[in-house]
Amino acid sequence: MAPRAPLAFRTLRAQGWDRVRGSMTGAEEAGPFGPAGPVLGGRYRLVRPMGTGGSGRTWQAHDELLGIRVVAKELRAPWTLTDAERGNWLRWAERQVRWTARLPRHPSLVAVHDLVTDGPVLWTVMEFVEGQSLAARLEERGPLSTAEATRLATALLVALQAAHEAKFVHGAVRPDNVMVDGDRIALLIDPETATRVGDRGNDEPAALSGLVRRLDHLSPERIQGLGPWPASDLYGLGLTLYEAVEGVSPYRGPTPAVILAAILNERPRPMGRARSLEPLIEGLLRKDPAARLTIPQAWGILNSSARISQDAPSQSTPWGRAPAQAPAPAPAWAPDREEAHAYPPALPASMPPPGATPPPPVTAAGGNGALILTALLLLALVSVCVLLARPVLAYAGSLAAAPFWPAVLSWAAFALGLLVLGYQVRATVRLEGSPHPVRSRLSLVPPPRWSPEELSARRQAAERAVDESLLRVDQRLAAASPRPNRNGGADA
Repeated sequence: MAPRAPLAFRTLRAQGWDRVRGSMTGAEEAGPFGPAGPVLGGRYRLVRPMGTGGSGRTWQAHDELLGIRVVAKELRAPWTLTDAERGNWLRWAERQVRWTARLPRHPSLVAVHDLVTDGPVLWTVMEFVEGQSLAARLEERGPLSTAEATRLATALLVALQAAHEAKFVHGAVRPDNVMVDGDRIALLIDPETATRVGDRGNDEPAALSGLVRRLDHLSPERIQGLGPWPASDLYGLGLTLYEAVEGVSPYRGPTPAVILAAILNERPRPMGRARSLEPLIEGLLRKDPAARLTIPQAWGILNSSARISQDAPSQSTPWGRAPAQAPAPAPAWAPDREEAHAYPPALPASMPPPGATPPPPVTAAGGNGALILTALLLLALVSVCVLLARPVLAYAGSLAAAPFWPAVLSWAAFALGLLVLGYQVRATVRLEGSPHPVRSRLSLVPPPRWSPEELSARRQAAERAVDESLLRVDQRLAAASPRPNRNGGADA
């Protein structure tokens, strides 16, 4: 007999809902689990609000049956929907919560416990995680060290591996969905953005809700109206790691169009910290999902980066322990035949090809060192030629006897050029490690640059794609807006 699902889904009327719509008094907020708010489904008493995001507020609640703290998240249908559309939305949201509740229990995933339906509002009851979100931690204490970022990458890779093995796509990997509780790092599951691999029925609401949150955390394929796929989660992991070590998003701009165009066409801004993690983050942020790092590949680079890193963990941080060795990479999940469409071979022609992404620069010497090396070798070659030609010219009476110093300077310049070459090879091999020997040699060459014509063409293509995406969103919102009736009012 199959084991019973750990979630008891109920459709019960929440008690005292009118009190939630008003503001809570100071006395009501004072007690941790006192009679502060209404009881949802006869079991979960709302205590205090924790924040607002997505389609509703999030509350700290008390499970009066088990006597534990939980989190109740409100899922409210958009006000622009008609009655029929609102019913479809409720069924879609309920199906989303049921799917997220089937995720395997894992320390790196925040568990979903229950679902309560109250008219047009759904409440998702989740595990309460003590601590703060990664976004709050970054705002309060600044960027992470290399050791802390390595532990963060390890925990999130474990969480995504567990979700993807269950054929789930998270859809919203970003700092405000990562909870930090002492030594535990857990990923929140958002029912509004989580989808099953290969499922197309719940893609539309997730796309619209994602556009109104953080534009700088949209993947290129999501802007194009594709996905989400497991590769989209790995792109979100790359953005989260970049923001964790740099303190800012790699794509910033004054307007949404500029931000979206940068995501589609521009490379991430060069990193100034945690350089040992740069190969991992660069591989996760590739524009083409097919060229992005997979989870097993990310494990290999992360283990190599952990060996290269010289940054010792700080004992004053809540992540003071040394990062644990990453588990052995699991075999990559292969989609079923009916779900093979979940991974496209490539993005449309307006996207940069996989080969357009250059290898990451080694150090500042990666480009300037090559120029210095070339100049020194040319100087040594000219000096040696002059030195060899001087006896012939002197014999012909054109020059005097060859002095001593040109020979010394020539061989000194030649030796210095060999030293610079050795430094370049040593720096490249030390940074890249053994997993990428070919890229290590290529990184001695300065990265190629786009011509002004190519850059202009790419920027125009990105702006057109952004305009088309925003136009589609406007058309959907206009189609869902209230329509005037015969009495001059508006239909609900």
